[in-house]
Amino acid sequence: MRVVKSSGQVLTLWTVLLLMAMGFVANVPLHAQKKEIIQLQRDMAILQEQVRETTRQISQMSERIAVQHNLMQQNLDTSGKLHQAVAVIERSLAKQTDAVITPVTTISTRVDSLTNRFSAVREAVDEMNSRLGKVQQQVEDIKNQVSTLPPPVMEDGTGAATGGGTSSETLFNSALSDYHRGTFESAEPQFEDYLRMFPRTVLASEAQYYLGDISYQQEKFEEAVKRFDQVLEEYPGGRISADAQFKKGMALLKLQRGPAARKEFHNVIERFPNSNVAPVAEAQIERIGDSTP
Repeated sequence: MRVVKSSGQVLTLWTVLLLMAMGFVANVPLHAQKKEIIQLQRDMAILQEQVRETTRQISQMSERIAVQHNLMQQNLDTSGKLHQAVAVIERSLAKQTDAVITPVTTISTRVDSLTNRFSAVREAVDEMNSRLGKVQQQVEDIKNQVSTLPPPVMEDGTGAATGGGTSSETLFNSALSDYHRGTFESAEPQFEDYLRMFPRTVLASEAQYYLGDISYQQEKFEEAVKRFDQVLEEYPGGRISADAQFKKGMALLKLQRGPAARKEFHNVIERFPNSNVAPVAEAQIERIGDSTP
């Protein structure tokens, strides 16, 4: 038996069975034909109901398949969008990674450079500390030598010994020893005695300088300025002149006289460019604010 399908119509099985039954009934007695027809009608009704149920189930399955197809298409669309979003995120992350790695690499290089510089500075500081220790030891040795000097003898105004008095060198070293110990109340009168007794010796300018520095250490800055001026006026060619001019500038700075202090620092650089205090004077000018005095 073959079922033929056309657009919207199906040759149902019961029609075929009806035709077969008709041929069968023609050969059956009348009283039996009725019974067979009734049974055949029942079978056809059952068969029709089964066909309708099968058709309904097929329709439901088709609807479900259509729904599943739509869901699958939506999932595919969503998956495609997710892939696009992931690609965008990956590109963004790649750009951010490049943007972070480059500065980090630069910073790492700078840190390495600073570390090397710090090591060099630390080595320089260690070397300076070592030299300072040696200088301090030399100062201690000088102090010990001064303390063991023989009794002094007097000298004339030029520093020559006159017998029975104190020599210029002995008096100066004694004052200097007290100065280094910080006993200014003892060092100051000794330097003053030295200048009164030996005003023309080579150490006279230094004695005057130390008097100015004692005033500076005692924060008597006006007095310090005057005493440093005496060094510059009375001993202009002395070996301590550069230090006196610089220290005068520092005293003026303590007195809040910035322009006057800057002028003194400029004079240090111009008059004593090769002195040890010239670089320090330049640093002080930068600190104050350099301008033409």
